[in-house]
Amino acid sequence: LRVRQLALGAAAGLQEVGVPRASLAEATLHGCAARYGPDAGPSGSAGCNYELVRVETVDRLLVPSGAFARALQGRRAGMVDFMKVYVQGNELSVLRGAGRALASGRICVLLLKLSSVGFCAEAAGNVGEELRSLFS
Repeated sequence: LRVRQLALGAAAGLQEVGVPRASLAEATLHGCAARYGPDAGPSGSAGCNYELVRVETVDRLLVPSGAFARALQGRRAGMVDFMKVYVQGNELSVLRGAGRALASGRICVLLLKLSSVGFCAEAAGNVGEELRSLFS
């Protein structure tokens, strides 16, 4: 078992994450203040705290290439028996970053929870199309 503190997305790098003061479980990459209210200052419960986090793609973690593959020193890239994706509206980004892993069968079971936070019917349809294209 490996535990890593990072975000998953379409591209590796750094990204700012908003964490609502009222609920650590609702951290988001998109529109924290719009969802949880304007900043009420350090002692208030409204608003968000922001921190920079490392973003990786599922493909870089499971299907490494280039310098990242060399860093593994010949060890075989992994398989995932079960992957749960619950990312508060960032579903398409995670799927795009997992395209090679999904196409090569490195993820056996994918549970994708579509968040209603900031989601519209059009975006939900795009997730369906993205999944269809990955498996066809």
